Amino acid sequence: YRNTTASYTGATLISGATSNSYSIPTSTAGTNYYYCVITNSNGCGQYSNFSGAINVNNNPSFSTHPSTTNQSRCLNSAATALSVVASAGSGSISSYQWYKSTANSNASGTLISGAISTSYTPPTNAADSGYFYCLVTNSNSCATKSNISGQVKVDASVNKGTVSANQLVCYNTNPVDVAITGNTGTIQWQRSTDNATWTNIAGATNAT
Repeated sequence: YRNTTASYTGATLISGATSNSYSIPTSTAGTNYYYCVITNSNGCGQYSNFSGAINVNNNPSFSTHPSTTNQSRCLNSAATALSVVASAGSGSISSYQWYKSTANSNASGTLISGAISTSYTPPTNAADSGYFYCLVTNSNSCATKSNISGQVKVDASVNKGTVSANQLVCYNTNPVDVAITGNTGTIQWQRSTDNATWTNIAGATNAT
């Protein structure tokens, strides 16, 4: 039997709880006391003492999760901060802790040292890729994970390389192909008549 007070009066029979032990469910928050009635084959019964108060506390919950928008950033450029808004559920919020995951899942991750506030800005000082989530714990030691963020990808620095030298070309003669060397990243050739305004050359994405 269970009751919200340490009293036999008004107690509720627990269906199926007919053995010498009982595992307390934690699917519903609240405080309950428990006792057992033992009956022998002659129909004689005896009430056990009450258990101590069993408190099932609510977990924290989120009203705002980290943004699921993917971010692609260049090295040392500013990433957009990820943030959460949470309520304690029971007690008060005692901690925030951010984690990084290599997968699009909050099932597991690596604790980020010092990332203990409601927001976290992923670093961009090294090429990297990851997803982030926040674990909120309340004063009753109940904890809840936020949803996973979108991917934050930091690309390696780009080397612009060197383009081949100037050419002086006569009318109706063929110039030597221009070429770029020592570059990293994708290529898009452009042209300009004044070295100020540039226009992409369609399909010109190779080194020459």
